[in-house]
Amino acid sequence: MPEITDQINRPAQSQTFFRMSGFFGNIKNHCKIYRSDLKGGLILFLSLFVLSGSSVNAMRIVENGKPEALIVISPAAPDSVVYAARELQTYIQKISGAKLPILNSTSKIAGKTVIFIGCNKNSDSKSLNLSELKPDGFKIVSGNNSIALYGKDYAGSPLSLFGTLKRSYSKKFKTGRIGETGTLFSVYYFLEQFCGVRWYMPGELGEVVPKRKTLEIPENLNLAISPDFEYRVLWNCDFCDDDENALWYRRAGFGAGKRYPVGHSFHLFNKYQNTNPEFFALRGGKRDFNRGIEGGNLCLSNPDLLKCFVKEAREFFNKNPDQCVFSVMPNNSFINICECSKCRKQIENSRGDTGKFSNYVWNFVNNVAKEVNKTHPDKFIGCTAYSTYLDPPTDLNKLSPNVLVMILKRSPAYWNRKAEKYIKKIICAWNEKVNPGNLICWDYYNWIYSGRQFLNVPVFFPHIISKDLKFLKGKIKGEFIEAETWPPPLPEKRKALYPGLTHLNYYVTGKLMWNANTDVDKLLEEYYYKFYGPAASEMKIFWEKAEELWMLNLPERNDNFYRKLYTEEVVGKLISCLQKAQNKCLAGSPEQKRIALLISETAPLYARSKNSILFIKPHYACQFVSSSPEIDGEPNEKFWQNNKPAELVAWNGEKSLYPSQVMVGYDDKNLYLYFKNITGGDRLKVLCRNNDSMKPPYIWDDESIEIFLRNNNSDDTMTHYQLIINADGKIWDDYFTPDNLLYSNFARYAELSQQVNKWNSNIEFAVKKGAEDWAVEMKIPFSDIGILPGKMELTAITANFIRHHPKGNSIYSSFWSPTSDNHNTARFGRLVLKKINVSEKELNGEK
Repeated sequence: MPEITDQINRPAQSQTFFRMSGFFGNIKNHCKIYRSDLKGGLILFLSLFVLSGSSVNAMRIVENGKPEALIVISPAAPDSVVYAARELQTYIQKISGAKLPILNSTSKIAGKTVIFIGCNKNSDSKSLNLSELKPDGFKIVSGNNSIALYGKDYAGSPLSLFGTLKRSYSKKFKTGRIGETGTLFSVYYFLEQFCGVRWYMPGELGEVVPKRKTLEIPENLNLAISPDFEYRVLWNCDFCDDDENALWYRRAGFGAGKRYPVGHSFHLFNKYQNTNPEFFALRGGKRDFNRGIEGGNLCLSNPDLLKCFVKEAREFFNKNPDQCVFSVMPNNSFINICECSKCRKQIENSRGDTGKFSNYVWNFVNNVAKEVNKTHPDKFIGCTAYSTYLDPPTDLNKLSPNVLVMILKRSPAYWNRKAEKYIKKIICAWNEKVNPGNLICWDYYNWIYSGRQFLNVPVFFPHIISKDLKFLKGKIKGEFIEAETWPPPLPEKRKALYPGLTHLNYYVTGKLMWNANTDVDKLLEEYYYKFYGPAASEMKIFWEKAEELWMLNLPERNDNFYRKLYTEEVVGKLISCLQKAQNKCLAGSPEQKRIALLISETAPLYARSKNSILFIKPHYACQFVSSSPEIDGEPNEKFWQNNKPAELVAWNGEKSLYPSQVMVGYDDKNLYLYFKNITGGDRLKVLCRNNDSMKPPYIWDDESIEIFLRNNNSDDTMTHYQLIINADGKIWDDYFTPDNLLYSNFARYAELSQQVNKWNSNIEFAVKKGAEDWAVEMKIPFSDIGILPGKMELTAITANFIRHHPKGNSIYSSFWSPTSDNHNTARFGRLVLKKINVSEKELNGEK
């Protein structure tokens, strides 16, 4: 077999990089062990064998704390291989105290075990052949006092995924989210399986490192291992802001050989507004140049638009040869399309809200892909199956082989078995439409974005992860997992929060994406034992109870979140379990600190579960107004002065940092409201300058108040009215029905404003600003919300009031009735008209 040479350090001589006398010759006689053959028993045996210090058929790495091996890497090794060598050196030293030297050649080897990290790409040796491996795959071979850890590695410039490079690449550690790092994964596998190291959670507190003065490795290993899913991307932080998670990302098994950034892209064509206005969708007889969340969509029936997309894609790939995907995807909130006859003809209302635009969108995507495939057959045209085009097209049996489809799903929400069944049906249907490997899932682990009440909740769903990945194996290339742990808006520094509560889902996901057939119960048993030591049994009870709670298919979960799901009694038992576990651990031990972290992260949930404001809907006894007050922003009238204000509270039911009060009254024709909002002397951020504007800057990001009103005599429980007024007197108002609230669980609040029924109120209001506060007084006709004159006392009116105070990158909101979703009508409070006799139970919101 030819030697692998490296002449970088000593050009006058041929330096043997892998000088393993007879080593590779012997390997071919050994039977290959593939991942599917690595049963738990074998791994356990190998791990115990190494840690026990057995000397039978073993190579010694460390003896009595002294190094008996050295690490060799190529002088031309890529950053990830250099990093892999350092990781091996670091953890061998943490285990044994011995620091193995890292060399660039084997010229000074004398009777030591040699650990070769990475391989020389110029080798034509079959023993080093990596072609059989999937991206990020690796091999481990040992024998004749040598060990080789090597895999498929990317050697180019650092790769970004979304936005700037620093969001996905750590310049400090020279490691990132994207790019093959097979050798690095071989080192992590080696340290886990043969040295007993575990990385359960980011940071030093999250690692388990056994202490051994002597380390030995079995001879005659021949492992070839590849992940079941080549695309394993976790997005829970920006690497530039979070060193611990940047380091943990690969240790937990995440990574990807290539980047597949599929996303909304029609906004990129805004530059054609002046030259090609015909590209843009017709809305109300005018071209849609709206650059906000509502518009900017295109006329997909225009043949010149198709040619322009093809041209843009080709130019993109020519300028960016390292990119493999060009997105052709409508802008967000795509529930209205071009009104031209050719486009309208393609609407299929019979397919419902998840398929009525599928043929319209996917035919266009496919036509772009077919043309681009002629010149760039190794590139993809990508689009996400989303919203009104989630379902596969019916008039295309097979999409062009270069169409990449990303499917959105929420596996943490599979407590809803119907949702799980539906998404899996969609995935199977898409699998029939595209080439093998052309499906990727975008999964949402960011449950906090669904409502602040999920902060501090032990959300745990390992068996869903296991079941889901077993189903997806062979159907998709992998997953992009969106896992922000901060509520909106985005913070300036995007660092992962709540490591104690989130790490275990990530850890299980990382492991099962390498081997979907892993026994998740055995994986968890090992976790409880290794991570919590003497408190293993109590912590098993805690996590199993957390999973049981989260998986309850409780009707109206969000409405009964604290009343029936995370009650004071239930959360109290969880906290008690943690406290018992903590008491079994040695004070100051890693196990005790890990449990203390969980207690600190879960304690605010316990406080909320005891706060009745969060589960008893408020009521307000409205006074009758004998003479209409002047709407001037001043509560001078006796009516207001005798009124009792209601305090708005923070989302968690506690006192708001920026207090607000509301008073409500009525007469025969109108509802009257007065808000007083404390600013603490802060400058009022008010950027929206137009009424009913759906373009940035948005009014809901301003210093503002929101009013939600519902006429409960309506047959439909979700129908309601909304008004937003900012501190400069600009207004936004609209009317919501179940149809235009369909995507409330999948879109940000701002994206809910795609209305089928536009509504403008006849409100009269006035804003008054002071040095420390601002106020707004208003008069809303009952007729605006469907109440006939003289019938208001026979009508049940529910409402909610919200005040927003933007400061820096945050928005401090306060509520009359804190809700998981501003549009959650079930959590609206009740306005009681004073003339009506009601019981005490009714006043308390009870039936």
